[in-house]
Amino acid sequence: MCGKVIRTTTDDIYDNGVECGKMELVLNMYKNGMSADAIAKMVQISLETITQWISGTAKPAR
Repeated sequence: MCGKVIRTTTDDIYDNGVECGKMELVLNMYKNGMSADAIAKMVQISLETITQWISGTAKPAR
């Protein structure tokens, strides 16, 4: 049982880091002139999520 708790916590930390990295990539792409639509297609994240990240109304899941 204890191993599962540790694995779940580790997975959550890893997943959060990956999502934060994706958000940073998306914001850099946008700052460099790419459209939200083009970014969504390239990184395969919904346009809704991309626009929320750009506008600052959503943050990566914690």
